[in-house]
Formats: sequence, C-alpha cells, structure tokens
Amino acid sequence: LNRSIEKWFSNLPEGVVSVATQLQREADANQIRSLRETATMLALLIDRQPEFSSQSMLEQLMQK
Repeated sequence: LNRSIEKWFSNLPEGVVSVATQLQREADANQIRSLRETATMLALLIDRQPEFSSQSMLEQLMQK
C-alpha cells in the first residue's frame, strides 16, 4: 500500500511542473504577439504622419 501511494504521489509534482511550464510558454507567446501588434501599429502610425519628423513622433509617443 505504501509503495502504491508513493508511486501515485511521485507523479503529482511532475504534472504540476509540466502544467506550469506550459502556462508560462503560452503567456510568453501571448506577450510576444501583443508586443508585435503594438510595434506594427506604431510603425503604421509613424509612416502615416509625414508632417511630423520621426524623432518628434517618437518623443510624443514616449510621453504617453
């Protein structure tokens, strides 16, 4: 009985670590996707504002 209990509980920490690792990978992927979308949006915004210099636009964006 003790061996059965040990065997059952030994897999529990491995499963928890595996799930936590997968969740972290998904969170990282979501953050990377969000940052890419933000960078793309900023690039389009800067590209469509020819009346402002790029430096001026960057300074305005950094203040927000």
